[in-house]
Amino acid sequence: MLRSAIGKVMWVGRATVFMVGLAVILALVLGLASTALGASGQSIILGRTNTAETPTALVGTLADAAKSALIVTNKSGGPALELRVGNATTPANTVAPMKVNSNKVVTNLNADKLDNLHSSALMRASTYEAQTIVSDNSTDPTNQTFGLAKCDVGDKVLSGGFSGLDPNEGTLTQTTPVEKTDADGTKEGWQVLWKNGTEAESGVIVTALCADFPPAHTP
Repeated sequence: MLRSAIGKVMWVGRATVFMVGLAVILALVLGLASTALGASGQSIILGRTNTAETPTALVGTLADAAKSALIVTNKSGGPALELRVGNATTPANTVAPMKVNSNKVVTNLNADKLDNLHSSALMRASTYEAQTIVSDNSTDPTNQTFGLAKCDVGDKVLSGGFSGLDPNEGTLTQTTPVEKTDADGTKEGWQVLWKNGTEAESGVIVTALCADFPPAHTP
């Protein structure tokens, strides 16, 4: 009787261990493990959605300061990192997807816009002046003379002006940016128009402030 009872107990024990082991194997093989395993306070589980109610931080104490504390590599050809922000009440375009504590330039980081402006809308750092001198010996006050200072082909005119126009030699009528087509291509520039005075005009300097476009790359 005792032997029979002990045998039944051992059989039940073995059956219980078998069922528990089978359940664990199925959970691992079939992916039935709960995402709660990757919740706050637990280890991050690769290949699963992990949930955390408090921030997760990685603090590196690498001996080699030149090495990164975290490296993410995607050998499938897709992006190595994806940052998502926003929820049902906060639109994604109102939240910055990343914060940094350094103003150091990140090599090879390419941004398409700056403050929602394309690079074509920004003033170039490389500028220069283009000038032309116009002389007219006429003293006919009805005669109109103009001077045009032109930027290089493809460059942009920012502003312009003139100097040397004596009140007795002429009266300013217009100063404005213009676009002219020459044999070597379309050029932007600055044009100044004036009517002759009672004396022969000795020389008016017309100046255009130009910007290189596209600008030379400067890191």
